[in-house]
Amino acid sequence: MENADCPLHMQGWKRTVIPSMLYHWPVGFARRVHWRVTNHRRLERERRAAEEEARRIAEEERKIQEEKDRIEAEREAKRAKNAAFLAERTKQEEEKKRRWFEEAAREAEEEQKAAAAKEGQTITGKVVSVDELRKKGHFLIEVAYGEDDQERVQIVADRPVTEGQQAKVALDGAQLPDGKVAKRSKIAGEWSEGVLLSLGSAPAAAAPAPVVEEVAAAEPDTEEAGGGGDGKARQRKKKKG
Repeated sequence: MENADCPLHMQGWKRTVIPSMLYHWPVGFARRVHWRVTNHRRLERERRAAEEEARRIAEEERKIQEEKDRIEAEREAKRAKNAAFLAERTKQEEEKKRRWFEEAAREAEEEQKAAAAKEGQTITGKVVSVDELRKKGHFLIEVAYGEDDQERVQIVADRPVTEGQQAKVALDGAQLPDGKVAKRSKIAGEWSEGVLLSLGSAPAAAAPAPVVEEVAAAEPDTEEAGGGGDGKARQRKKKKG
């Protein structure tokens, strides 16, 4: 211990093991115990203050986290509400468009049916029979139409009609050019199943058959020369006859 270069060298004997065990360590321990006892309340206050501060900081952090969570939850709820609103709005628009399309298709179909009905209620055919009625200027005509002229319709016309003419007829329910509707009615004592709209040109009259004149063949002259004059006279009579 006297070697100054030794790391365990201590100046003076007060810092050696025996003095430390007998005095310095017990005295230091007693002093620390006395200080601990003397400052116990202050230490407790400081400890409680530190714990309270830690609890306050933890509570503030918890509140901050809860606020963040609440804000995030509100944002999520708002996003979900907006998404649901957009989805509902899109669904309503699609439903509205679908209804519009259906209504437009239905209207187009109705227009097509109406056009087809109107077209079907106006026919063009050929006059196959004409009968003059008792009422002057009225004729009962029959018009054949359809495939192979299988369909027939009876019309009372107030104008002269010729068999073979093309006739355009508005049947019962068809709309007339003046906006009225054709109806089945009784005219001049006969039922007219429609209205005669127009007539085509009259068919050309058939040319008369040529008359072929037959000329009697000349009889052979068997008589003598003297009787030739009588034979010629007989031939002239036959021609005249």
